[in-house]
Amino acid sequence: MVLLDVQMPGLSGIEALPLIRQRLPEADVLMQTVFDDADTIFQALR
Repeated sequence: MVLLDVQMPGLSGIEALPLIRQRLPEADVLMQTVFDDADTIFQALR
């Protein structure tokens, strides 16, 4: 299991997710955030 925050220093969780999926396609990913911005949440869900 990989726990990601939407906004991290350097590389966001949204940007990191495709890289993680390439290297660990079988991993479950849990994305968390304190943002309530609909666009940011939608990007995380895509």
